[in-house]
Amino acid sequence: MVGFPYIETHVAVQMYDPLQVCEADKLIMMYKEKINQLYIELNRLEEFIEKIPDSEIRQIFRYRFIDGKKQREIARLIHLDQSRVSRKIIDYLKDA
Repeated sequence: MVGFPYIETHVAVQMYDPLQVCEADKLIMMYKEKINQLYIELNRLEEFIEKIPDSEIRQIFRYRFIDGKKQREIARLIHLDQSRVSRKIIDYLKDA
């Protein structure tokens, strides 16, 4: 302020470092691309599972590869031995 009486004031200017902003933008774009790729893969996986004709195997695949359950949990859910669940997965993938 030029004229009297004036009040002395201080103004802080905050700026972002352009290099950090550029790096952050690159990381954000990279993660967005990865997320898009993962959605595409998830859709392909869901389509593959939906085409399985046997409902028990389809349910096992859904639990294992979409819900991320362990074979022990799947065996408990569908009342089979863990080894039988593993064998069904392996056998189906060999035939597919």
